Amino acid sequence: MDFFVVTGPGWPDPLAALGGVVAAVLLGLLIGIPALRIRGVQLAVVTLASIVAIEDLLMRNRPVMGTAAHTMNPTPKPEWFGQYVGALDENSNQTDYWKFTLFAIIVTALAGLFVVNLRRGVTGRRFLAIRSNERAAAAAGVNVARTKMLGFGVSSFLAGLAGVLIAYKMPMVTSEFFSPFVGLAMIAFVYLGGITTVWGAVLGGMLVGGGLLSEFGSLHFEGITQAYINAVGGIGLIVNAILTSGEGISLLVTNQAKALVASMRGTDTQENHADKIVSTEKESV
Repeated sequence: MDFFVVTGPGWPDPLAALGGVVAAVLLGLLIGIPALRIRGVQLAVVTLASIVAIEDLLMRNRPVMGTAAHTMNPTPKPEWFGQYVGALDENSNQTDYWKFTLFAIIVTALAGLFVVNLRRGVTGRRFLAIRSNERAAAAAGVNVARTKMLGFGVSSFLAGLAGVLIAYKMPMVTSEFFSPFVGLAMIAFVYLGGITTVWGAVLGGMLVGGGLLSEFGSLHFEGITQAYINAVGGIGLIVNAILTSGEGISLLVTNQAKALVASMRGTDTQENHADKIVSTEKESV
């Protein structure tokens, strides 16, 4: 398997990315089958245990994967329809983020639109019904098992897209980049941003290691390491759980924006009311 892990199947980059996403969806559905009858913390534990088992039995199994899965394997320079979309300059090994950044923004925007439309549709309402009360949703005619499997498939699809973008960003990849503890850190920052909203997920992605804010801090402020970022994320997660019940920073920002808009409308209303009073008095005089 060493040769296959390093070189891949030799597919065009869009097809290889699609293959990675499909593989993530199939694996997510496979994990979802035994998790249909559980929920909450138990579901999180089963999911994490499945990831650890896959890593130990497959990724660290040298007779199956060889040594390449845990070595630094160079990432082929990705091209989509003749356009280079990697994070390195296509003619050198120097960092050149603007093409990758544009590509990542487009993919993220499309994924966000997909999730927004999904939430507003019938499937999204079924997701929310099961999250609120699984038994009541089943009594209302919602197929709980099918909806849960669809949820596993959608989340795995988004995770597969993220994996493709991470691979495009890195000059070299190894399975250590995707360990269970890295996944837990990402989940923590997404909770901090606000796991129930699309904007919260985007904000969490900016906060996580390798994201926009962490990269900006490491470039412009000396001494800011990933350990400090994780510590801030852990403290923020605790505060988030206490203050916002999991809604995250996005809820605080949304509430402040609504309050600001309401205050501005109130001021405008008061000014208009005062103008009407003045004009009425002038007419009476």
